Amino acid sequence: MNEQKLLFLDVDGVLNPTINIIMRKRKGEPTISDKIILPGDKIYRLKRIVDSTNASIVVSSSWRIGYNRHTMTPSPAIINLRNQLANYSIRISDWTPLHRDRNRGNEIKEYLDNFAMRNGYFPKYIIIDDDIGDLLYHHKGHIIHTTTRLGLQDEHVNIAVNLLNS
Repeated sequence: MNEQKLLFLDVDGVLNPTINIIMRKRKGEPTISDKIILPGDKIYRLKRIVDSTNASIVVSSSWRIGYNRHTMTPSPAIINLRNQLANYSIRISDWTPLHRDRNRGNEIKEYLDNFAMRNGYFPKYIIIDDDIGDLLYHHKGHIIHTTTRLGLQDEHVNIAVNLLNS
C-alpha cells in the first residue's frame, strides 16, 4: 500500500520570511499576503521536499483565513500562494480547519484524525512552521522549525525529506 504523506505548511516565516518583507518594503512593493511575491529560493526548497517525498501540501497558515469551505472560495492570500506555487508545479491539496481559538496544533490534529477515519490509516506527516508553541503538545517529532527572519533553508529540506521518507 502506497500511503500518503502530508506536509502542513505555514507561509509567514517559512516561504515569506521577514527579510523578504523588509526588502519588498524598501523597494515600495506590496507586502500584504494577497499581493506579496514570495522568494523563489524558498519555493524551490519546498519543491525539493515535495518532489523527493511525493507529499501533499496542506496549508495550516493564517493565509487560509477567509477560505469558505461551503462555496469552495479561497481567500485572496491562498489564491496568491496557489498561483506562485503553480509556477513551480507545486499544488495545494487542502487546508486545515479553522478553530475559534486558532490553535493550529489542534486544527492539524483534527485534520489528521479525519484523514485516518476516511482512509483507514494515519499518514506520515511533517509540519513546517516558524511559530511552534501551539504545535508541540500533539506533534513533537513532526515539526521542522524555521526562523521567522530567514524561513526555509537547505537544512530544513534535508530534515523534512528524511522524516517523510524514513
